[in-house]
Amino acid sequence: MVKLREIADKSGFSVSTVSRALRDGSDLNDSTIRRIRATAGELGYSGRLINRKTSRTIGVVLPEVYSNYYAELAHSLAQEIKKSGFRMLLSISGEPGNIRESYDDFCSLGVDGIIVSEWVQSKPLTAEYIAVSDIPTVLLSDYDDRQPIDKVYVDSITCIELAVDHLWQLGHRIFGYVGEHNSHVRYDAMCKVLGNRGTVMDERHVKVGAERFEHGGYLRMQELLSSDYLPTAVIASYDQIAFGAMRAAREAGVSIPKDISIIGVDNVIIGDFIPVGLTSITNPSEQLGVIAVKLLIGQINNTNGHVIQNVALQSQLVVRSSTAPPPVKY
Repeated sequence: MVKLREIADKSGFSVSTVSRALRDGSDLNDSTIRRIRATAGELGYSGRLINRKTSRTIGVVLPEVYSNYYAELAHSLAQEIKKSGFRMLLSISGEPGNIRESYDDFCSLGVDGIIVSEWVQSKPLTAEYIAVSDIPTVLLSDYDDRQPIDKVYVDSITCIELAVDHLWQLGHRIFGYVGEHNSHVRYDAMCKVLGNRGTVMDERHVKVGAERFEHGGYLRMQELLSSDYLPTAVIASYDQIAFGAMRAAREAGVSIPKDISIIGVDNVIIGDFIPVGLTSITNPSEQLGVIAVKLLIGQINNTNGHVIQNVALQSQLVVRSSTAPPPVKY
């Protein structure tokens, strides 16, 4: 089957322009449509032409839905898209390199607009790729790279600052970090925040691996606790990592928060119901979905006079019982 990317490469137009030309093409000039359709014919393209005006469909590209964060985000997007009178098609990109393929697939299906949540590893390629698209698109991100595209993001620096500020006020000065490769942006933010305070991370206190979720946190905390020199507080890259880390600490006879404090990110609701409630930073996934859909509908309804918007959402600290002053004051 001939893909839109092949037609785009041969014709010299973007994938989104090819998609529009193979549909109704009402906003393209005749010569562009003829060139693209001729190229498609040469390559043997046999796709069905779709009228974009009657699609009433929004494509959503998410990296995964294993984690609580992306599951909640998917639910929020589905609800808001339905409220707006559209239906949602969901594509799980999996590996970072698959985002473009998912995006191109939606273009070929004739969706009215696309919402893309990118992998950290894909930056800034995802933003650069879709910034030149003619299909209404909103990017969900955790950084601001100033690309000319509608974007909703939660700033990682602000997020980690809340965690560090809380622990700093409790008296902690020796910090550890447990995480996985897909969330390294939070470790980078932590180094920057601590650097602004004149403190550097001790590499012995940084444990990052390929394993994800609770299993990854469990393994990384085991590695951290095997050292003779321990931090008094640990920041986990996200809550599910923190839950695994807390189990490893408990099995090792390390009391939380008496011996060591731990804080997560995302504020998963189960953090309220475990024996030691997890202090966490809320990333507003519900609001993220609501705002993303409103921005996209605005693009769909006003393609000619649309003004690019970048919306930054603020995180919040939720204090529970997993953080306390360090056992020794420094």
